[in-house]
Amino acid sequence: MMRVCSLGNNCEIGFAQRACGAEPLDLFRWANTPVGLLAMMLKKKFDGIGDIEVDTLPHDYRIRHAEYRLKWHAFTNPAKVSVDELLNRERRRLPFLARKLIDDIAEGQRLFVLKNAHPFDEALMARILAAMDLFGRPTVMFVNDGAPVQLEWAGERIIRGSIPKFAHGGCVPRTTVSADWLTLCRQALTLMN
Repeated sequence: MMRVCSLGNNCEIGFAQRACGAEPLDLFRWANTPVGLLAMMLKKKFDGIGDIEVDTLPHDYRIRHAEYRLKWHAFTNPAKVSVDELLNRERRRLPFLARKLIDDIAEGQRLFVLKNAHPFDEALMARILAAMDLFGRPTVMFVNDGAPVQLEWAGERIIRGSIPKFAHGGCVPRTTVSADWLTLCRQALTLMN
């Protein structure tokens, strides 16, 4: 699961990785990302990724990037870390993680995974792959739910995958079926090799 790199949508893949003991540092691992904006972010090389805003929640912070429409939890207690400290940390961390993602794409050793509740259309898959091709020749797996764990090549460096059920959006940590993700990702990495 360390070779798997989530391209967002939500934190489900991140929790599946954690259940398997894998803790990669990835830009989108804990992020809610609009699928349609991913190609734009890549083409802009994540310019301005550190331009963020913070919402204070009872036991955590939620961080937002307005232009990229990214949202994620900081996993940081507001009683222990001030907003200014959090902003300083995230403004250093985000450009580093964006550069790391670009480097990972260039190396082409990781499996990049994007999940979506609606079937991916060919044009969107091609647009995302073309944006990633600005940096390298990655393999991307597009995953939908509602079918048994399975995958197939859908084009050059494009894998279509499925799992029976995605985690419930309101309680992702408790409803992620890590075993399905592990099975799917193992099969995809075998297919890549």
